[in-house]
Amino acid sequence: REKVRIGIISDLINSYGSQGMVRLRDVGSIGSGSTPSRGRSDYWVNGTIPWVKTAEVAFSVITDTAEHVTASAVRDCRLSVYPAGTVLVAMYGEGATRGRSAILGVPATVNQACAAITCDTKTLSPEYLFECLKHLYGEIRLLGHGSNQTNLNAEMLGELEVPAPSLEEQEKLTAVMRDFDRESFVLAETLSKARAIKQGLAE
Repeated sequence: REKVRIGIISDLINSYGSQGMVRLRDVGSIGSGSTPSRGRSDYWVNGTIPWVKTAEVAFSVITDTAEHVTASAVRDCRLSVYPAGTVLVAMYGEGATRGRSAILGVPATVNQACAAITCDTKTLSPEYLFECLKHLYGEIRLLGHGSNQTNLNAEMLGELEVPAPSLEEQEKLTAVMRDFDRESFVLAETLSKARAIKQGLAE
């Protein structure tokens, strides 16, 4: 089903062709974050504000993080707290991490290796952009090649072009993928229960 999903999203996005292509920097703002000092316990202990690392940017909706920062860290380090719906891209990381995307399901801060894209929702739906960036993962990974380093940066991402059909068309695409993902979740749950029953019978 994952291979089928890739095929569906590829066909849908490619069907828009090259018409209406927009650069990310023209339809949103691209920010980042930082890592508060680890030597300051008041920045981390009992933190309540999610802080996203690149390892957590993994083609998913982020609703919680392994680490949280405090309001003091946000204030002193001038961290931006990005709203739910912000699309993230890992600008660098080990292995397959660089180029991965995610979307915030809750307000959160990010580290310096994450790009945070806030869409102009009059032109681009965050959910649609997230689907586009997942589809363009391989292309995004190549953006840094040909320069002195392979890491990505906000300027490179800003030049990335994505098709921008009408908001109605964008919603149709994301609705199709939501339904597909919902069905996949149900099937995965059914398979998990079947495996548990089989294991129980074998014991």
